[in-house]
Amino acid sequence: MTDYSGHARGVKRKVGAVGGTTVVIFLIGVILSLVAVRGIVGNKKNADVRVNRWDGVSSFVLAIDGSKDYLAILQKDPKRVVLFALGDAFAGGANPEEMIKSISEESGVLVGNYLVSSGGDDVLASFGNFTSYLTPIKIALGGWDNVNNNIARTDAIALWWQAKNIRVNDVLQIDIQKQATPDKDQSVLGVNTADVNRVITPYVENLAILNDDLEINIVNATEDPIAPTLMKKFITSVGGRVTTVSGTVDFVEKCYLVGKDSYIREYLAKTFDCDIKDQVFGEPDDILNIVIGQDFVTNHL
Repeated sequence: MTDYSGHARGVKRKVGAVGGTTVVIFLIGVILSLVAVRGIVGNKKNADVRVNRWDGVSSFVLAIDGSKDYLAILQKDPKRVVLFALGDAFAGGANPEEMIKSISEESGVLVGNYLVSSGGDDVLASFGNFTSYLTPIKIALGGWDNVNNNIARTDAIALWWQAKNIRVNDVLQIDIQKQATPDKDQSVLGVNTADVNRVITPYVENLAILNDDLEINIVNATEDPIAPTLMKKFITSVGGRVTTVSGTVDFVEKCYLVGKDSYIREYLAKTFDCDIKDQVFGEPDDILNIVIGQDFVTNHL
């Protein structure tokens, strides 16, 4: 015999859950509208540092200054937060922009964002506060601007949306030094750069890039010989397959990409602010060319 009352309660629970989700989505829509309005008003002020660069699919990598300094990674699949201790990276008034450049260059993993607090906050407590449902409202109303950071408001809200259901107890803390091999070259995080790259890479690898499986050619259109090596490290750390690296005497100011429409093409264009140019007729569809311009040198070296 069918239990109609039980069935009705089940339906009500499902309707309630759907209704709750709808309310949250509606509120997020309102908040994003506020963010857009504030973004337009503050565009000139923040255009040089707060640029939306995250696609919500790749891992979000963030250098954090608190009671201790960390490299924090929000990984999309599986969804989790991972913390790597940085020691006193921001000690002595280190410039945050230069600090994340240095960490990126030495580790071979692109660190595009930083968050500098007063220096007394426990990172797990701060994470717990960040996952509060009040956070997007604070961001929309400008509270995020009161903390020294270079994170776009839309990226901050997207970060909150993906992190809000991760519990503090599930945050993974990794001690790179315990996994390192003895080496005299201790230039980043207290261990050699190869170990840093090896330990961090599994948490920034992008399944969408791995699935694209395109051959990537890097062309150095700058006068800096280090630029293509660093770009190769950035691309391979997220799962890209770089097959050739070459140079040219035709130097350009801005990087650009040539290849078929693909996730990795869009990812690289968004991450490094590259233009996209049409493929040459007859060029293979399984090859993506990225031409590095002087802007890459300015931004990352």
